[in-house]
Amino acid sequence: MLQKRSSGGHVIVFVFFLLFPLIILPQSLIPDPWADGKFFIMLATALFFATQIKLSDFKTPFFLLIIVQLILYSISCIISSQESFIYLFGLNNREDGIIYNTTLSIFVMGIYSYFLRNKINEQNIYLPLTIVFSMEFIYFVLRLYNIDIVALFLTGGGRFPDFVGTFGNYGIFAYFTILCYIIFLVKFFTGDRRFIAPLFLSVLIIVFTYNRTIIASFLLANIVFVVFYNKKWWFLLAIAALVAILVPVRNFFPANNNLSTGNRSIVSSSTLQTRLAYWGMALDIAQKTPFQPLLGLGNTGMILGQIRYIDTERIARAYLLEENINEELVDWEKKPSESGIEALGVLYITTKTASGQNLTRFFKYNTDRAHNFFLDKTVAGGLVYAIILSIIIFYPIVYFRRLKHDLLYLVYFLWTVATFAFYMFWFPFLQTEPIFMIVVAIGWAKMQKTKEARIHLLDSTGNQKIASEGPQNE
Repeated sequence: MLQKRSSGGHVIVFVFFLLFPLIILPQSLIPDPWADGKFFIMLATALFFATQIKLSDFKTPFFLLIIVQLILYSISCIISSQESFIYLFGLNNREDGIIYNTTLSIFVMGIYSYFLRNKINEQNIYLPLTIVFSMEFIYFVLRLYNIDIVALFLTGGGRFPDFVGTFGNYGIFAYFTILCYIIFLVKFFTGDRRFIAPLFLSVLIIVFTYNRTIIASFLLANIVFVVFYNKKWWFLLAIAALVAILVPVRNFFPANNNLSTGNRSIVSSSTLQTRLAYWGMALDIAQKTPFQPLLGLGNTGMILGQIRYIDTERIARAYLLEENINEELVDWEKKPSESGIEALGVLYITTKTASGQNLTRFFKYNTDRAHNFFLDKTVAGGLVYAIILSIIIFYPIVYFRRLKHDLLYLVYFLWTVATFAFYMFWFPFLQTEPIFMIVVAIGWAKMQKTKEARIHLLDSTGNQKIASEGPQNE
C-alpha cells in the first residue's frame, strides 16, 4: 500500500503539540485549571483520529493490548468503588477514571491507525514543542526574578512556590523539559546546529528544577544516546555527570528564597525513605487484593488499600515521614467519611511535640499513589494490567537495531528510556502522558511498517509467499 500524506491529520498533530502543553484555564471556571483544558484538547483530538481507525486495525497486537488493558482497568474501578463519579472521573482532581483512560485509549489507537497509513512529518512534532519550550523558558526566567505570569493569569496575583510552568507541578514541568531536551539533543547531534540554544537552555531548567528523578532521567538518556547511537559524543556523559555539581548556581538568583526547590537537598534521604514506605504498602495491598493478578482496586486503589488492608500505625508513621514531622507518635485512628464514601475516609494522628504536649492532626488519604509506575498500575488494575501497559510502552524498543537511524524512532527510544527513570519514582500525569503516548503509538506504527516491509520483500524475492494488506515502510 502506498504511503500518503494527509494534511488534515498533520495539522491536528501540530495544533495538539502546540496547544496541549500550554492551555490553562482560570480556576473560577473549572475545578482543575492545569488539567481540564488539556483533557478537552485530547478529547477533540481523539475524536478526529478515531475516524482514521479501520476494522482491520482491531486485529493488530497494539489494538488488542490497548483494549484488554482498558477492560481490566474499567472492571477494577467499577467493582472497587462505591461512587460512580469517582470511578468515572477520578478523585482529588486526578482525572484518572474510566472517562480519561477511555479517551486516552481511543486517542492512541487513532494516532496509530493514522500513522500506519500516512507518512510522518516530524516537523509537526519538533516545531510546536520547540515553540512551547521557548514560552516555558520565558516563564522560567521571569519566575527566577519573582515574576510569576502563570499565577497572575490564574489567580490575579501572587506566586507559586516552585517552577510549575503551565503544568501545575515542578516535577511535571521538569519531565516535559526532559522530553524537549531529547528532541534538541537528537536534532543537534544529527546535524541541525540551530538546536544548540534550546539544548543549552533545557539543561539550565533541568539544573534549576533540582529534582533527583529528573537528573537520573537526564543521565540515563545521555548514557544510552552515547552508548547505542554514537560513541564519539562521549563528552555528553561528562556534561551529564556535572549536572548535580552545577545545581548550586541556583543560589545566585533572588527567587531562590521564594522557591520550595531551595529547601530540597540533592543528597537528602527523606524522600527515598518515604518512597520505600509507600512501595512496601503497595506490595502488601496488591498481595491482599482479592482478584489479583487479574484485577486491582481501581483508580483509588492506593487509598482503598490503605483503609482496608494496611495497619493504621504504619500509615501514620509514613505520613509523618512525608510531612517531615519529627515527633513521637502517640496515637492514631481511622475514621470513615460522614458522606459514607470509603475513599474519603480520614486519619487522626496524635504526636508529642518538643514542649511535651500532645497535638492531634487531621489527615485525608491524599497519598493516592505509590510513586512507582508498575506498583501503582498493579494496585489499580492488577498485575496483568501493569504488565500489558509495560509492553505497550516498551516493546517497540526491540526494533532499535533496525530503526536506530530513524530520527523519530530515536526520539521514541530516548523518551522511553528517560520515562522509565521518571516512572520509577513518579507516575503518569494527564498534563504530559498524552504527549508521550503519541510517540509510543508512532513507535508501534513504525514497527508494524517495518514488519510489513519485510513481508513484502520476502514476497517480491520469491523466497516466501505471504499476503499482506498493511502499508509499506516509509
